[in-house]
Amino acid sequence: MLWIDLSAVTESKSQAKDLAQHDASTGTQLANLMHLSQALCYALRDAEGNSRKMAVCYVDLDGFKAVNDQFAHDAGVLL
Repeated sequence: MLWIDLSAVTESKSQAKDLAQHDASTGTQLANLMHLSQALCYALRDAEGNSRKMAVCYVDLDGFKAVNDQFAHDAGVLL
């Protein structure tokens, strides 16, 4: 019988999933658009399946890039 250690493959898959679902540009675990879409779909299905209402608030900040450029991305994320 041949045994193969798949722990490196499992770890690599976990890292790839984390990179795909979080914003690497800020160095934080800020969820990116793909992660937001998945979470929103799950929440909508859950609300509908349990006959509950749900609200979503989307805020678009004009000029936020200037805040990040002036104070660095870490400071911009905290504002």
